[in-house]
Amino acid sequence: MILETNFESLSRESRRWALVLMLVAVVFSPIYVYASGVTQPAHVVMLLASVALIFLNRNRCQILIRENWLGVLFLGLVALINIAYAAYYQDKEFIVNTVYWLYGYLLLLAIILVARDAWVAVWTARFIGIALLLVVLSYVLGWGGYTYWPRYEYFFNGPNQLAYYAICLFLVYVAVRRGKLSLDLYATYALMIFLVITTGGRSAYLAVAPIAVLLLWMSRKSFLKMGLVLLISCSTSFIFEPLCLPAYKPAANGNQYVDCHVKPEPGTAESRFIASDTVIRMSDLSIEKEVTDNKSVHKQLLARGYLRFIDSPQYLLYGAGQGRDERFGEVDGYVYEIHSSVMAVVFYYGILGLLLFLAFVWKLFLIKRNLFFMTPLFVYGLFTYGLRAPYFWIALGFLALMPSLLMTSEVAVND
Repeated sequence: MILETNFESLSRESRRWALVLMLVAVVFSPIYVYASGVTQPAHVVMLLASVALIFLNRNRCQILIRENWLGVLFLGLVALINIAYAAYYQDKEFIVNTVYWLYGYLLLLAIILVARDAWVAVWTARFIGIALLLVVLSYVLGWGGYTYWPRYEYFFNGPNQLAYYAICLFLVYVAVRRGKLSLDLYATYALMIFLVITTGGRSAYLAVAPIAVLLLWMSRKSFLKMGLVLLISCSTSFIFEPLCLPAYKPAANGNQYVDCHVKPEPGTAESRFIASDTVIRMSDLSIEKEVTDNKSVHKQLLARGYLRFIDSPQYLLYGAGQGRDERFGEVDGYVYEIHSSVMAVVFYYGILGLLLFLAFVWKLFLIKRNLFFMTPLFVYGLFTYGLRAPYFWIALGFLALMPSLLMTSEVAVND
């Protein structure tokens, strides 16, 4: 996509809708009212705001759509494959997944239209700081849920959603601050690390590593700043035990205070040592264990859909369509979609679909080296599907339009 390097400021009405979009997306969208896979109230508001922004800036949007023909072509392929399978199986799930892709694309267009406005950038950074602080405060006070104790999920329906949310928000923060290396950026990094640890998500733990590497590279001209990155990266998990975190755990009559004097071993059902438990879950995986064991690498690959490429290689050519995953069998009585962003695209939409999607993302970035900031999302997406989450599209839009984030400046957007 070819874009001007300096957009004109948005109109007052566009700024109002941009404010609504970013406020709801950052602060209110984690509050899930319905089950996962069902449209949440915040998502509806985000859609309305996106459509309003597209309408108010329709002339520029028409140019974006024409220049981003690869994205349109990919959406067309998604629709063609899913409609064909929906007609064959008489299953609307394929159509629903097509709508999710269209929703993400509309959200991306709206973000592209507003991302380079300095006023929007300032307020987006503020919203991110407020949102991350609210989640941390909720965790300390015992608000929010634990579907898989002691893995925290805030008001999402699962801990992985919270981890992905925190990672995407931090990447957006880096983008809107134009990579400025200031205390607020390092503080936001610490909040993100803290929240990722609370979720116990293995994919998220791995995704944090490239973020730390990128920050170290950005801080390379200052040993003090590099030391600060290392200190935050290595020490955040150690504060959980002395602070007795999580301080509360689910009980029959509401959340119950956790007694700091009770110190069960990591890996037990009573343990609150989330970082230790997650490391144990990662290290316990083995190719030597029984296929039926959850600690077996084979079982994990089966549950995440990786082995479908071996069992049904024909779909690599023309795609299996995104839906009716029971066609490919069950794992312990459950039907799983593919737990990998990249692998899902290639299996559901074929090699052509993957090439179109990657080319679409490549063309989107004004500064190609900023693609390095997509590495955390790629690592996370190797093991968990994240392309349905609105935060992916928000992060993609902001990162794609920024000046080089690896050539950092000490001047912020509004300085």
